[in-house]
Amino acid sequence: MTLRGNPTLSVHMSRTYVTMRIDSLFMEVLGVAVFVPNAIWPGQYLHGSLVIFGDFFAVKLAFSIKAVLFDVAPLEASHHAINSGHMRRLGFFLVAFTLLVALCMFGAGVPLIIASAGINGISSREHFSQSLVASAAALFWLSSAAMKFLHRYDTNKKIHEKKVMLQGIGALVCLLPFVVSMSDLHCLALVVAVAQYMENAQFRPVEQDDENGTAGPSGPVGLFSPELAKVRAEQAKVPTPAAGGQGRGADRALLLSLLEAETTPTSP
Repeated sequence: MTLRGNPTLSVHMSRTYVTMRIDSLFMEVLGVAVFVPNAIWPGQYLHGSLVIFGDFFAVKLAFSIKAVLFDVAPLEASHHAINSGHMRRLGFFLVAFTLLVALCMFGAGVPLIIASAGINGISSREHFSQSLVASAAALFWLSSAAMKFLHRYDTNKKIHEKKVMLQGIGALVCLLPFVVSMSDLHCLALVVAVAQYMENAQFRPVEQDDENGTAGPSGPVGLFSPELAKVRAEQAKVPTPAAGGQGRGADRALLLSLLEAETTPTSP
C-alpha cells in the first residue's frame, strides 16, 4: 500500500506553521548574522569615527532589509506562494534558502568592510570584502524579487510587477563595485542607499484598485495606512460572479432560506 494509492494516510504539511517558522528564521538570522557581528567598538581602531559611520550603515541596512521582507510577504494567506500550487511552493522554499545565504553573507562582509575602514582610513579598499557585500546585496534583491513574483498580488498587479522589476534593477546596481573602483565605505554606502530606496518604495501611495487593477473612486491610499484595511473590507463585501451567473450574495440568501425551511416546524 502506498500513500499515492491511499492519500488519506499521508501526513499533510501545516502550511501556516511552516510559513511562520520561515519568517521567524529570517528575523533571527537578521539579528544574529547582521546585527551581532557589526557590534564593533570604535575605540580599538585608529579611525574610530569611520567605524561609527560603518556601524550606523550596518544598522540602517538591517532595518531596511527587515522592512523589505515584510513588504515581500502578501497580506492574505491565500495569496502566499505556499498556497499557490506545488511548483510555487517548491520555489518559495528554494528562494527562502538563498535569502538566508544572502543574510549570512551580509554578516560576514559588512564587519570586514568596517574593520578595514577603521584600520586604513577612508581610502581603504578591501576587494574581498567589497565583493562579498556586493554579491550578498545582488543575491538578496534577486531572491526578494523572485519571492515576490512567486506570491500573488494583493491589490494591484501592475504595482506588484513594478516592485519585482525594481528589485531586479537594484540587484544590478549593487554589482557596481565590480566594475567601478571605490573605497570600502563607499561600497557599503551604495548598498545601504539601494536598500533605503527599496524601503521607501513600500510607503508610496497605491491606488484603491480591485483584483483587475482598475482604479477606485477614492484615489490613492498609503500602503501601511489604516484606510487600506477599510478598502479591502469594502471590496470583500462586493459579490463576485459565481457559476451559473449568481453572486455570493444570492448563494448566501439561498442557503439561509433552505436552513429556515428545515428548522421551521410544519403543521400536522
